[in-house]
Amino acid sequence: MAALLDIRLLAAVAVVGGLLAVAAVRWPTWVLPGTIALGILLTRPSAVGERLPVLGPLVVTAAAGVCLLRALRTRDVDRGPFPWPFLLLALAWAWLGLHALIAPGSEPNLATSTITVLLPVGAFYLVVRDPVLLTRVRTALVGLLVAVSALVVVALALIAVAGPTATLVGAVPLGYVYSDAGLYLPGALSYGLDPGAAFPRMLTVGREPGMGALFLGWALLAMPATFPYRRASQAVLAVALLSTQSTAGIGLLGVCLVLRVVLGRARFSPWAAGAATVGGGAIVWLAIFSPAFGLVTKAGAEGGSVDARDRATLDGLTALVTHPFTAQTTADLSSTNLVAAIAVDGAPWSLLMIAFLAAPVVRAHRREPLLYGSLFVLLTMLTAQPLAGNAGVLLLAAMSFYLVEPRAHVRDLPSYSSRDHARGEVAR
Repeated sequence: MAALLDIRLLAAVAVVGGLLAVAAVRWPTWVLPGTIALGILLTRPSAVGERLPVLGPLVVTAAAGVCLLRALRTRDVDRGPFPWPFLLLALAWAWLGLHALIAPGSEPNLATSTITVLLPVGAFYLVVRDPVLLTRVRTALVGLLVAVSALVVVALALIAVAGPTATLVGAVPLGYVYSDAGLYLPGALSYGLDPGAAFPRMLTVGREPGMGALFLGWALLAMPATFPYRRASQAVLAVALLSTQSTAGIGLLGVCLVLRVVLGRARFSPWAAGAATVGGGAIVWLAIFSPAFGLVTKAGAEGGSVDARDRATLDGLTALVTHPFTAQTTADLSSTNLVAAIAVDGAPWSLLMIAFLAAPVVRAHRREPLLYGSLFVLLTMLTAQPLAGNAGVLLLAAMSFYLVEPRAHVRDLPSYSSRDHARGEVAR
């Protein structure tokens, strides 16, 4: 059975590879940005990246090398934009090395994460130097997420008509190692197999539903204004995000949608603000009181995920006050969010990573869609998801930072190149 599933997985990869080859012939200018976008979706915390943690970083790093060779060939080599996020990343990694000396045994995965996180994210600087390429990477990434979400929407429709059992193909070795993902026609992944559920929790692209919701929420809120069929694509992403049944993802989506409509318009509209408040409030209400995945339901379950996250977050706050530099714990879900991670990697790591993820939020103009996509990612990592080892989240933040249109008072940040000041205009 396992061999049969491996054959199916290889066949699926072959089909995807064939489609990409056809796309390369049809749209050659999109080969490099499409490859980079695909590489981001192959890094952790994706369903594929969890099982093959080197694949995505290898693709991103190789594509970054192509960017360097192309710049050298065209003699278009300058010092590029100032690497603010990458400086924070370098400081964070320097702290991890120091933390390993201060608290021996506290960083057992430092060598692995250096290869799978630091290397691809650092190499991504070669991509952000080209604003046109970076804009295409965002469009390609959003397009891939819309395509995956469309498969989920079709799968949900088939399940509603024929039932989950009739549309279930089988289990595939994706997602967490201890739990294979379910595969439903026409190609949507679910979080394990639950025969008793009317609608399974969909993984979309993440190793677990919450991480899938993070990517979909970013794509929905950060979608460029020129994206084809923008409203329909956003609706598809919203349905797919709801199908993850992620409490944090759904609740934060409602909050960010309200902020996007209230603050992100050129002129304030009380009608639009009122409608957004009602709609966003309904989404937040669903995240709190849904009998299937609501916060109240989970909080009432003793030993559930909410209880474990609360304990881990409290441990992080305690470590911040008592021993912020020598923190070390291996408790279950100990790094479940950036606050809880203080008890694992120390306060400097969490503060630097918060600054890394907050950089595009601080830099962006209030009308910039990437502001709200980046805010969604930041709030998710602050409250519900671990960052350690997850290069895909850092790549989203780095890309957003160099694509946003800066606010007036941050336009004078030091830069190596005058092109950095025009980067936001090109992105739009």
